[in-house]
Amino acid sequence: MHCERIVAAAGVNPIDYKWRAGLTKDFYPMQFPALIGVDMSGTVVNAGPGVEEFTEGNRVFAMADNTYAELCVVKADALADIPEGLDLIQAAALPLVTVTGNQLLSATGIKAGQTVLVAGAQGGVGRSAVFTAKHVSARP
Repeated sequence: MHCERIVAAAGVNPIDYKWRAGLTKDFYPMQFPALIGVDMSGTVVNAGPGVEEFTEGNRVFAMADNTYAELCVVKADALADIPEGLDLIQAAALPLVTVTGNQLLSATGIKAGQTVLVAGAQGGVGRSAVFTAKHVSARP
């Protein structure tokens, strides 16, 4: 089940320039013709068959493939609604950094009551790690 959406903005991440430069060919090869990009935000223009949680006009963001495009197709389970008050451009900067911060801290097995030092908590990945720590009732 997929949604087609107009891309309003796409985030630029280190993986994008590394992919374009051929530095990821051993583990993330580029198939030509190729389009890069993993972060995006936009507006749903068409919800595919079986997609019930998103409809035309929904403002969404996601990690996906080929996001440096005007229009892209994304699996519905990869989409998230953009919260009220967050604009499309800001939303496009969030997917990869929030997933990275969450995965980095989640991999440690942090538990409620433990104290966590997050170096770089001022950046997007660090802020996401702090949020994850708070979510499990740890002390960042």
